[in-house]
Amino acid sequence: MALIAIDLDGTLLQSDHTVDDDTNRLLNELRDKGHHIVVATGRTLGTAIHLQEMLGFECDMICGNGSIVYNNKEGIIIKNPLTDEQINQFFDIVEDRSLYSDFDNLYYHAYSEFAMYASTDAKIFRYYKEAVDKKMIDSRFKLHLSNVRQTIIDTGDTIYKFGIMDDGSDDINKIKEKILNIDGVMSIASMPGSKDIMKDGVTKWTAIVELCKLRGVDIKDTICFGNEENDIEMITKAGIGVAMENSNKEVLAVAPNVTKSNNDKGVYEFLKGLDL
Repeated sequence: MALIAIDLDGTLLQSDHTVDDDTNRLLNELRDKGHHIVVATGRTLGTAIHLQEMLGFECDMICGNGSIVYNNKEGIIIKNPLTDEQINQFFDIVEDRSLYSDFDNLYYHAYSEFAMYASTDAKIFRYYKEAVDKKMIDSRFKLHLSNVRQTIIDTGDTIYKFGIMDDGSDDINKIKEKILNIDGVMSIASMPGSKDIMKDGVTKWTAIVELCKLRGVDIKDTICFGNEENDIEMITKAGIGVAMENSNKEVLAVAPNVTKSNNDKGVYEFLKGLDL
């Protein structure tokens, strides 16, 4: 019995955000055989939970890079939110106008289980707004475009990670340096041009290790697929780690195995060659 953990964007999902029929069919067959299919994504729960409908079965979902683990029957079974002190220190930094010359265009966001709080109307915010408008994601997911700190205070929401757009500028580098001096936080990339700020030591892999204990799976029987920096740990520590052909060069440099791209059914092509 294997635990098969699969990243979403750039891995399981094609560029049109769908799962191809062959991959979908094979994953259903493997699940029917008793293997554990696990979604492992940087997305927060509210933007990932609908993928179960697309797959046609319920499964464990590692969301927010390991900060939330959820399934429909048990609800949230693992949670690692940021502390109030870490949250307040983050806001003290990003709200300091002396650190960023183009302050009004500084983009950052915060994720709770079912909400996104954004500082400006940036591309990623517009993407999720369109997805909400077209009912492509869970109806419980809410978007907030306003004073991020005050709105979170008003809602009393639990925050699992921040995201900050990383343009490589000196100003952004100064801000990142200050953020990473906050005790107990870390930074990791879920997509190009963006850094996630999370509780230190919380990763997709740490969530997989905990899930293996809960599901009675030997850690050597893990198979992990991914394509970004936040997938490197699980790809290199899994029993079988696989990078997509479309992965960035840092991932490809350390991946034990490489399969075809997400648009060429890479997950399917690799899994069909295993004796599972």
